[in-house]
Amino acid sequence: RPLLAEDVCDCVPRGESAHERGDVFRSFWEAEQRQCGFKRASVVRALRSSTALFFTASGVSLFWFMVSQLATPFLIRELVAELSADHMDLHFALLVAAGLLISSSCSSYLITAFFGFGRRVGIAARTGLMAAIYEHAMHLSAEGRLKSTIGQTTNLMSVDAEKMVLAAQGIHFLWMTPLQTLIMTGVFVNLIGWEAVPGIALFVLGWPLQRCVARAGGQQRLLAMRYTDERIKFLTEVVHGIRVAKLY
Repeated sequence: RPLLAEDVCDCVPRGESAHERGDVFRSFWEAEQRQCGFKRASVVRALRSSTALFFTASGVSLFWFMVSQLATPFLIRELVAELSADHMDLHFALLVAAGLLISSSCSSYLITAFFGFGRRVGIAARTGLMAAIYEHAMHLSAEGRLKSTIGQTTNLMSVDAEKMVLAAQGIHFLWMTPLQTLIMTGVFVNLIGWEAVPGIALFVLGWPLQRCVARAGGQQRLLAMRYTDERIKFLTEVVHGIRVAKLY
């Protein structure tokens, strides 16, 4: 007999299916439109509201991961100093070693939780956007269909919406990177002295270069997207022409 949907085990958590996530985003998007008006409504605010719980959990996980990572060098320094001492305090050394083990274990768990929550946020955002784009495309007027092509709609649903998965995992680094840089600057100055400042300054000065490279790459992707729209439009017209030729 043919394979049916009931034959496959339901491995999707409750509330995480494509249909449910689309309904959640639609409800927040409609609330955003009622509150701010159609022209001033923000998709970003609607996405943030619909994924606030997992988004906050991913940020908290990343913060405590940073704390555990920063604590590890200090614990290693204390353990090495205690083992190198003439009169080692065994109980204190065991306590530091246990703290080092707990810190390493928490780091592994927290970074896994961060990427897990971030991926759930990205998938929920992608699913909601794809459902909203598809629904909007189905209700376009004749004039609206002339202004947009099937290639643009396909790219919005497949390529642009897929970027939300990457953005959800990387957006927290916007606040974590400067914070971690400031903290590490203080740590290096405390451990090494002011000789560490030139190295930190060189690292900070590299940010504008990375921004320029990223902007140039983004412009190239935008240029490639235009050709992708034209290619998908051409292939769609070819397929439609083949169907018409076979029909008549």
